[in-house]
Amino acid sequence: MKAGCLTLFPGMAWDLSRIETAPRRACPSAFRVVTCGPVWKGLQVAIVFWLYGRSGAGKTTLANLLCRDLRERNRPVVFIDGDLARSGLSSDLGFTPGSRTENHRRVAEVARLVSEQGITAVVATMAPEHEQRDRVRQVLGDRMVWVHVEAPLEECLRRDPKGLYQKARAGKLNLLLDYPFDPPRPGEHDVVVNTASASVEDCHHHLLAEVLRRLGERESATRPMP
Repeated sequence: MKAGCLTLFPGMAWDLSRIETAPRRACPSAFRVVTCGPVWKGLQVAIVFWLYGRSGAGKTTLANLLCRDLRERNRPVVFIDGDLARSGLSSDLGFTPGSRTENHRRVAEVARLVSEQGITAVVATMAPEHEQRDRVRQVLGDRMVWVHVEAPLEECLRRDPKGLYQKARAGKLNLLLDYPFDPPRPGEHDVVVNTASASVEDCHHHLLAEVLRRLGERESATRPMP
């Protein structure tokens, strides 16, 4: 192994000299390496696709499907799950407005480090408030693409995959984390999928097509001229 390189898996290494600021302690459960593609030469900053929406909208399902298909196309990709980050990377944080914004900043910093290695990052968090989205944008800038996974509150209440709404109704939660949900502003819905009006399969195909198109555009823009 070359000095200054960290080999994560066979065929995949990170050049540590490219990481400007790295946390001293990183929780391995905060993100998952979904694919181990070849090491890229002349790494370019990769895109971060940030899926956000209400609890039960389908963010994690679509993120997993997207990463699976990118892996099948031999594209390096890391999935950063907001729930896993909460249990590890941000386990010291509460759920005050300030803590929730700090959680998003930490996740965004991890996504930034991943993208600077030329690896596509897919993130899934609720990000219900404009303040959290603003903080994410401050960290990632124009390397990110917002994906609004849309579903009406009534549909999310019906699904309730994590039981959050049921706990809120029973008084076991003092704060429902995705309510109120600030509507997307211009620039916060680069891609929109509505899981209430279309099937998961159709939403996935639409999202995958948009992601591949944008990845193709980025690769074309960064490819050196012959």
